[in-house]
Amino acid sequence: MKRSLLIALTAFALLYAKTVYAQSDKQLPLAKEANSKSNPFCTHDCGSSTEKAFDLSNKTYKGETIRGPVIVVAYNLNPLRYAYKWQSEVTFTSAPDLWSKLTGISSPQGAPSQPSPPTPKTPAAANALPGHAMRATARQPGGARALVSKGKPPISQETLDLVQKAQNAMDAAQESIENVNAQISGLNQDLKDFITQDFTEVTAQVVAANTATTSVTLAGQELIAFLSRVDANSTYSGINNELSDSTEFSFMKGANAQWPALAEVSKLQHSVDGEKTLVSSKKTAFDAAHPSLLAGLSVAQRDLEVANDNLQYALIRLAANPRSDAEHDLIEQTIAALKTRLGEVINAKTDLQNASDTLSWASTEITSMETALSSLDPNSDKCKAFQAAQATLIQWKHNMMQLKQDLDSYRANRDHAKNPFVTTFAAGCDYTFASTKHNAIKLTQIDNLPDKAAAAPADVLTLTMECASPFNVSAGVAFSTIPDRQFAIEPVATPPGSTTTTNEFVLKSNSTFHPLPIGVVSARLCEPNEWLSFHASFGLAGNFNSQNAGGSSAEFLFGPSIALFRTMFLTPGLHIGKKASLGDGFVLGNPAPPNVTTPPIQSSYTTGFGFAITFTKP
Repeated sequence: MKRSLLIALTAFALLYAKTVYAQSDKQLPLAKEANSKSNPFCTHDCGSSTEKAFDLSNKTYKGETIRGPVIVVAYNLNPLRYAYKWQSEVTFTSAPDLWSKLTGISSPQGAPSQPSPPTPKTPAAANALPGHAMRATARQPGGARALVSKGKPPISQETLDLVQKAQNAMDAAQESIENVNAQISGLNQDLKDFITQDFTEVTAQVVAANTATTSVTLAGQELIAFLSRVDANSTYSGINNELSDSTEFSFMKGANAQWPALAEVSKLQHSVDGEKTLVSSKKTAFDAAHPSLLAGLSVAQRDLEVANDNLQYALIRLAANPRSDAEHDLIEQTIAALKTRLGEVINAKTDLQNASDTLSWASTEITSMETALSSLDPNSDKCKAFQAAQATLIQWKHNMMQLKQDLDSYRANRDHAKNPFVTTFAAGCDYTFASTKHNAIKLTQIDNLPDKAAAAPADVLTLTMECASPFNVSAGVAFSTIPDRQFAIEPVATPPGSTTTTNEFVLKSNSTFHPLPIGVVSARLCEPNEWLSFHASFGLAGNFNSQNAGGSSAEFLFGPSIALFRTMFLTPGLHIGKKASLGDGFVLGNPAPPNVTTPPIQSSYTTGFGFAITFTKP
């Protein structure tokens, strides 16, 4: 019967513990878990070699509680785009009062103690309303202020006079023309060609800068698009594509783009500065002389035209009243000279206007070149923006090259190289012996996307690792091989079969394997896996007997324990308990003296084999 009871209790305990464990496991989020024990006979925290792995490719985990020690493994990371940071916070619970728990289990309950009466609350004062103190201060003298806190011969003389006037007009016109030519000296096609050449070169440098800027911009856009879609499975091929020189991809074009050389920009700047000085000087002088030059040409043109008209009229008069061929030829030649000079004056006017236009064009071109060159200067906002954007590309290039190198190393030596797609956190159970350790572990994902749209840091894994105290208190039943005997004085037929009786010392009961209520304190030594652990245990049992069985006594059990799921403890070991026997020299079967009404019992501690089955609170 006792054996059947023991088997039934054991089966029930295993079924119950498995049920509790299975129910708690169903509450865990989907996770990949692996146990890798290098040595099954480990001690204390068992080497912290149990791994709990979480796939972060498309999921976050929150709120799980796991048993320590454990190595938390997060895999399928995106190390190209994100940085990952582990954080943990450890807390301890107070140690249990093991002795009180043990004695409370093995001893009968005492009378419930009367609860302490509640402490009476002091009634609030009738005027203790919100702001009472402020109002009281305001009512005092000066209190409110304290609250405020603030134109041939035989040639006619007339003809000679007209010719002289014409000559004077031509001489004056020549002087005006010479003044104009002197003023516009240098303002010619050579100057235009010189400026045009510089303008062409500056334009080429600007185009080069714009091309570089465009390359960086396109590369940045491609980088963001790549980082936004990359995952653990596409990282390696994606990096190879981005680092290639294929025309299909823009990243390396941006990373290798060249800003115009500083020496070339400086050379152009020096040339433009010289042109600006020349043009500025000429324009200043030209603008000052231009009104008088134009006025002189206009006066000369007018005088030449008047002289021409007078000679033409004189020629008509001479045709009506001929005098000599010499006079006729003189007038015609003078008219021809006047026309020539008049053409020169008109040309001078055109040259003067062209010079003005050239100066205006040159000033505009120089200003445009200065603006363009200023944007090519290394200190310009445009250049700085290019450099900053390209520096970002170069940094990401280095990041990709490093990650590719890490991946190549891992592929070549998976046993010793670090997997860049995995991060681990070793959460051990080294702690004060009698405390329970709680480690709040958090893995934060930090978005390094080079864009304002980068996501805020997010916790992708939060869990609590619990390291239970190595001490456990369990209660149950112990079975002892120390005899449990009860003596009595009873009438016995003497001789057997007769009707005559004699009061003799007899044995009423004699159990060589009997149960005892027991409480056990166990210290965990080793835990090879989740369901099996080994402990060293000490038990305190209560043997409650009548006086004829030696009376009640405390008994003890020392030995190893095997724990199943940290719930059921099987403890064989040395049992130290009391053994009762007859005292005063009496032995079983002796007649009892008339004056002895109860058997004299003496008890002493002895040893024997004991076995306990105990359970912790689920």
